[in-house]
Amino acid sequence: MGPAPAGPRQAPHPQGQASSETDDERTLHSHLPVIDEYPGMGNGAFATLRLSADSPSPEIWFHHFKREPADIDYCGYLDALTVTKSVSGWQYLFADVDLSSPEFGHARHNMEHMLDVLPELFPEHDYAPFQARLNERL
Repeated sequence: MGPAPAGPRQAPHPQGQASSETDDERTLHSHLPVIDEYPGMGNGAFATLRLSADSPSPEIWFHHFKREPADIDYCGYLDALTVTKSVSGWQYLFADVDLSSPEFGHARHNMEHMLDVLPELFPEHDYAPFQARLNERL
């Protein structure tokens, strides 16, 4: 028999944040299994899932340069993943970020291109909410 399968990968500490975390934050972050990541993007961004007895729907947390709950629930995340065709960086549309900043240039370009192309390819989907979210973050 081989080794037991590993459990879900847990969220690592963001760069430069480990020393400033409280015990409560460390405990919280140790219980956030990674559900979505794209290592090829090169920026270390990923999404985690937070289950809570206080909420009927799991929370999505997005980790980029900081950790924070995303402005989307689990069902919404799965829907958006499908509609955006998982274009690299789409999750930034649900994070508290300034996409006009230079460090988000690649993600901004991906979002602009996605919103130019996908509505033509998939007219059955409504991309207006995604365009509005992009505009709010520029």
